[in-house]
Amino acid sequence: MVNPLEMADLNSEYQHYGARVRFDHTFPAEHGWESPDGELACGTLGSPYMVRCSENGAVYDSVKTWLTMFLGSLKPRNNGKLSGTLSSFDQTEFGASPNLSMSSTGSVFVPKACAQGQRCGLVLALHGCLQEASLIGNRWVTEAGINEWADTNDLVVVYPDTIASSAPEPTNPNACFDWWGYSNQYDPNYALKSGLQMSVLFAMVQRVTGRPN
Repeated sequence: MVNPLEMADLNSEYQHYGARVRFDHTFPAEHGWESPDGELACGTLGSPYMVRCSENGAVYDSVKTWLTMFLGSLKPRNNGKLSGTLSSFDQTEFGASPNLSMSSTGSVFVPKACAQGQRCGLVLALHGCLQEASLIGNRWVTEAGINEWADTNDLVVVYPDTIASSAPEPTNPNACFDWWGYSNQYDPNYALKSGLQMSVLFAMVQRVTGRPN
């Protein structure tokens, strides 16, 4: 669905700016999020785009890969009943609106220890195109496999949500987050911290972390 060469270009851009990247591009994942909890087989192109891929005979866990990269050693994933709570929140309070192709409601997962006041980390999790809640319900937030790691590693997970839009601008029929500039006609700063959609996401981070900047 997205030309693999675009991802190779994105990898080069991240490296240009000094970001630490692990570029996994050997999985036939199609347009899918790789998760042990995905309901589709690897290589399947179809909604809800949650796929199970294998590596060395075992199910590949993409969340473990990037969490380990950012945080180091992890406590084991919770494969049972989660102790944390998944709730919805009002995104309009942070500036979300149809003009930004953002839904009025997002989701947040809070581990029990975090709800009780323990100092916790934060993951801001952005879904892919065609994975907005109005299309696939809560399958992104429940099948991504992030909550299972967050529950045992004291990580609050914020799941912003988008909506599809056609007219007036922006034209975003697949409800993507703005990673290529569909809003460029009215927001030339879309790729910057000052971008309209990015500012909404940052406001959510500020609220959860309690930090002004």
